[in-house]
Amino acid sequence: MRNNTGFTLLEVMGAVLIMGLLGTSLMTATLESTRRTGNARDQLTASLLADSALANVTAGLRTDSDSSRGEERDIDGYRVSVQVSPVDATRLGLGPLVERERGEAAPAAFTAAGRTPPPLLQIRVEVSVADEVVSQRTSFLFDGRSSPALQDAFAEEPEPDA
Repeated sequence: MRNNTGFTLLEVMGAVLIMGLLGTSLMTATLESTRRTGNARDQLTASLLADSALANVTAGLRTDSDSSRGEERDIDGYRVSVQVSPVDATRLGLGPLVERERGEAAPAAFTAAGRTPPPLLQIRVEVSVADEVVSQRTSFLFDGRSSPALQDAFAEEPEPDA
């Protein structure tokens, strides 16, 4: 009589095949998780860089600095591109603002002082990694160089009666 206490070659090959399939699926899941973690880190870092660049440009425009009108720079492997450009108010549906700029319906403070409202600027920030745009920010701001005139104009405007 034969003693059947061991495994046959077919049983061993089946076990190796099953373990190989499980190992492959586990490695695939691990690699996908690692890739997603890297992408999430890139997106978070790019988002923080975009927010920071937008805040710096906005602060620079408010303090009459022209240094950030259009620039590109590399920060830790991320390319940060900043563009500041004037905006055609009619493209944004701001027809009444355009009419005021032409003096047709300007606020009393502007017409009395012979001024027009300050121009509107578009601030666009793009952050890219390996030539792929990861994060974008767009904001609008009145030109900071005109803010003292704007403050003077509204300081002269009388308070409405309550």
